[in-house]
Amino acid sequence: MAKELGKLKAQLTDQEIEWTFNPPKAAWFGGHFEVFIGLIKKAIFRSIPSLNILLNDEELATLTTEISRMLNNRPLTYVSPDGVNSVLTPAHFMIGSQITSEIVCPESISKDCKSRYLFLIKYLNKVWKKLSQDYLPKLNLRQKWHTDGNNFGIGNIVLIKDINSKRGSWPIAIIEKLEMGEDNIARSATLRSRGKIVRRALNSLSPIVSVESFSVAAEALRGEL
Repeated sequence: MAKELGKLKAQLTDQEIEWTFNPPKAAWFGGHFEVFIGLIKKAIFRSIPSLNILLNDEELATLTTEISRMLNNRPLTYVSPDGVNSVLTPAHFMIGSQITSEIVCPESISKDCKSRYLFLIKYLNKVWKKLSQDYLPKLNLRQKWHTDGNNFGIGNIVLIKDINSKRGSWPIAIIEKLEMGEDNIARSATLRSRGKIVRRALNSLSPIVSVESFSVAAEALRGEL
């Protein structure tokens, strides 16, 4: 094992790749990525229909690949005024675009294989729903600029938090109108999403910060150092 690790380290060094490991039993050092690992594990185990049903190597690889596609297509920021058609995702930094390939059942397939395919799709849909239920509510809490009231305005680009959306889909919309409550605080909004006008409560939306906002924050931080 030590010999293999030595070879791997040499190969990574040649490519100028340096690994940084967390201390043992200190998952909180990982920050954001450890949160995702916990959410994924929880979603997978909570979605298992029966402990008597096991996945083979190929099915497990398919499961983890599809979960990776779901998460790597999540919106991080946007780069143009319209926002809706210019969202950046983790996949853009890896392959230059979103990951669009999905699991497709071959036309000629045995009855047993088709049964396993349908089982895996059903399992993946459950994982996506559980992951959405756990991840989406955390988005607003992570907003550094969260204050009393809300931070939404007309023209803002938002993510619609919908646990019933298609597997791996992250609905993006632009706020067309804000509707005020009796306390003169906006409680709901009219949105334009994929050419349709929809109405949603603000607590079911999460703001997506523009690239310019990140740049301004970075400049401010450098000025404080």
